[in-house]
Amino acid sequence: MLILCDFDGTITERDATDLLWNDWIPRIERDRMVGEVFSGHWSMHQYVAHGYGFVREPPDALLSQLRTKLQMRAGWPRFFNTFNVSRAPLQIVSNGLDLYIRDFVSDSLPVSCFNARFDGSYHVDLPKGCELLNGEEFKVNRVRQLIAECGATQVAYVGDGRADFEPALLCNNIFAVRESRLASLCRAHSIPTVEFDSFDTVTECLQLLRVGKASGSLSGSVPGLVQRRRKWSGWPCSRRCCQPTEQRQGVEVNGHVPSRNGRRSSMRTA
Repeated sequence: MLILCDFDGTITERDATDLLWNDWIPRIERDRMVGEVFSGHWSMHQYVAHGYGFVREPPDALLSQLRTKLQMRAGWPRFFNTFNVSRAPLQIVSNGLDLYIRDFVSDSLPVSCFNARFDGSYHVDLPKGCELLNGEEFKVNRVRQLIAECGATQVAYVGDGRADFEPALLCNNIFAVRESRLASLCRAHSIPTVEFDSFDTVTECLQLLRVGKASGSLSGSVPGLVQRRRKWSGWPCSRRCCQPTEQRQGVEVNGHVPSRNGRRSSMRTA
């Protein structure tokens, strides 16, 4: 079994990028940035790269802030230790930055994310060798690649944001943070999903799946724990919220819309 997991808002309770940007990006610019994504003009990589261009504090200062503000989700240590000991392939796939993700997880855990360089401001790059074509998002690209490389017959995805919806559809089993945007989208499209508050739930479900006990009776006691076909036959419906980035025009992404009432806009990097 291959296990793929988001970082911001999934492994952590809060989104690190949102926390950092709140101190650096004016509301009007944040609204404009979100609009660029909604219109299909920007990918999530472009959005993140532009936003971090405003940040001027060096990495050590940012990490000091995050260490006091970020909290790991309950059950994460047990989850990591369980699958690390069993040698089950586990990897983080994130639209966040290597400089802070690496500070919060074990060096032994593979991480696929954006790479940041600082020279007075931040430059955010795709991982070496990653090429995105035809409007494909980084997470979708990376999940496809990992599935092909691993050859696993079962693939689980754990996430919380709108940016997790597309890559999650490529996997057999989806685990979504309770009441998250990912959970809402899966419910809206009748996609079987296990919602969770603690990683203990994910650990127990995946252990059952690994030993082949996720049968009909278990699926009834754990809503959403059913085997989906991994083959992705396309978007679950024709609604615009389900279209790839280049087809979306002014629709909700990551659970937020451009501010029309004076409130601060934000997007989960997920």
